[in-house]
Amino acid sequence: MAFKTISKSVWTDRILGGAADVAKVAEDVSIDVNRLKAFAFDISTKIPPLPKWDLPVFAEKPNKDTIDLMLLGNTINFQYTDVRTKERYFFEYKGKVWYGAMGMWAALKNAFEQGVPILDGVYLSTLTLEQAGKIFNKDSSMPMLERRVEILNEVGKTLIDKYNGHFYNLVAESGAEIVEDNGTLSAKQGKLFNNGKGLLDKLLADFPSFTDEAYYKGKKVVFSKRAQLGAAMLYEKFLGLGLELFTKSEMQQLTVFVNYELPKVLNGLGIIIYSERLNRKVLNQIPLEYGSNMEVEIRAVTLHAIRMLKEEIEKVNPNSGVTYLHLDYMLWETGRNINSIPHHLCETPAY
Repeated sequence: MAFKTISKSVWTDRILGGAADVAKVAEDVSIDVNRLKAFAFDISTKIPPLPKWDLPVFAEKPNKDTIDLMLLGNTINFQYTDVRTKERYFFEYKGKVWYGAMGMWAALKNAFEQGVPILDGVYLSTLTLEQAGKIFNKDSSMPMLERRVEILNEVGKTLIDKYNGHFYNLVAESGAEIVEDNGTLSAKQGKLFNNGKGLLDKLLADFPSFTDEAYYKGKKVVFSKRAQLGAAMLYEKFLGLGLELFTKSEMQQLTVFVNYELPKVLNGLGIIIYSERLNRKVLNQIPLEYGSNMEVEIRAVTLHAIRMLKEEIEKVNPNSGVTYLHLDYMLWETGRNINSIPHHLCETPAY
């Protein structure tokens, strides 16, 4: 069953609290506090601005299509390295090769520009594997394409049944009261958390594929990577276009979106330490099972370490204004540009 929110404080406490519980008893992942503090000191005055998601692979205009594209992309924003071949997905768009997640966004943007009705719930509900192959497999094979098609079919049916075929209606139901005039959007701010009516509430309740949680030694651990990332990217995209779809205070309740790159960076920095047996699996690219103790520990301890990192930065520089959104983007972008060390592998649509 998908994790349903009650309030923003419960959301934050449950996700961060679950990660802290794992970190206390983890057997294969630990935190080097001294290295963490040193890194916090080093970056305390170097916090980057929030991303605008303004690369060519993203939509450019502040309109309903952009809402649809940002949320649609995050329904399939997971795993770009084939666990069997170890090949990384890529897609050439407008003369440039885009890798991983950017390749997926490039494929969607390309399809949209070619007139493929990928934003329409009716089209998504009947999308075939062959049609998806034409969208994504132009230059390389998209890992888990069959699972992505299943998710897009499911998404399309939900959009038809509950949101008149489009994600922008879901955003409107969160309170945004979206008005589009000559292709430009204006909106009252919506809510992420609203006792079942907020954007995150609805993503998790109505779209089962956003579920991202596991049990560790009998206790539930919740990550909700893609649901949180979808909300964050939507907010950041429109903020860069001059429109604040949600309040800053609600966005600050989001945690980081733990995937492959964040643990890779922290491990590379010596902030999180893998046991010998886990390190051997990561270096030899032996896939971990989603929900296994090792896999949960990697993500939970990463999340807890970043919580500690944020707290340390705030101690060193109380005026930093750092949020989890800042730290997530900074670490993710760093990880994407490091090819000298591998990240762990796990075949899952969760992240």
